[in-house]
Amino acid sequence: MDLRSVFAYPKTRHILRHGPRGYTICRQFKPWLRDDFGFRCIYCLRRERWMGGGHSDFSVEPIPRDIEPRLTFEFSNLRYACSRCNSIRQDRRTIDPCDEPLSNHLNIRQDGHIEGLTPDGVAHIKVLRLDHPALTEYRARFIRAVGLLEAKGAWAEINAWLGYPDDLPNLAALKTDAETGDVLLKEYVVRAKRRVPKNKTAASADL
Repeated sequence: MDLRSVFAYPKTRHILRHGPRGYTICRQFKPWLRDDFGFRCIYCLRRERWMGGGHSDFSVEPIPRDIEPRLTFEFSNLRYACSRCNSIRQDRRTIDPCDEPLSNHLNIRQDGHIEGLTPDGVAHIKVLRLDHPALTEYRARFIRAVGLLEAKGAWAEINAWLGYPDDLPNLAALKTDAETGDVLLKEYVVRAKRRVPKNKTAASADL
């Protein structure tokens, strides 16, 4: 595998698959956002499985934060980010992955360093401090660790690191507006039935 893919920004813009309505508290959208954004932070790409607190280290992110109150609970205005990136960004503007592919603006090298490919990418890095030495070293260590596991042929461990968390949300059981349709829920049920056994999670297809 290309080790750079461990921290590879998507090559296409993110298209929301869900659209729940009727909630009046942002955190009620969290299970849907977790699933929609692949259980990882849209900014630093760290995954729930890598965090000590799992999804409790992530939060719902309004884009932008100064939107009209009536739009606060629109799913299309919400994103999924780790608490670190969420608190750093505050109300400053960043590139929205639902508007354009982040790979057009950002690249993470195999040594863990991140580089801005465009002026917007450079500004994005600055706002979120994605080039902080600690975060750079974190990426480098993780990439090296995956490389060592690959050399040993430890694919089960690699899958566990890069796969989905064990506590997948049961979206089919959640209250949602009828306008969201039943198609996505049926698709989720099918995916849940195909879920591999605990501790043998499949690697995410969008690395």
